[in-house]
Amino acid sequence: MKIIIRFICTAAAAVAAFFLLSLVCCLIISCTSLPEKYGYWILIISLGIVCFAAGIFAACITEKTGVLTGTAIAVSIVIAVYIIVSIVFCRDIDVSGILQIPYIIPMLSGSAGGIVGANIKK
Repeated sequence: MKIIIRFICTAAAAVAAFFLLSLVCCLIISCTSLPEKYGYWILIISLGIVCFAAGIFAACITEKTGVLTGTAIAVSIVIAVYIIVSIVFCRDIDVSGILQIPYIIPMLSGSAGGIVGANIKK
């Protein structure tokens, strides 16, 4: 039960970190001459960074099965972010949109973070 609570806290912190990082990215895009067409990919990369860090933390909790742990936490983060963004901006949830290539990139980075986190010596 203690591990599940730590996973939920890790996922919640990662979602909050993603929204703060996306706010910073939006400020950078709006205050510089960076074209807005790169905004979507900047957000996908920031989601990948957050999923990588969450994969490390989640795998450090279990100390084994890094790929599965990192992938599970990354999938939960991507689904949570996708649902929140869909509700705020679209008012409906389209499940088929989450299987697009840009959303698979953060899931892969979460599994890579899980591998790194499982191999960290305490």
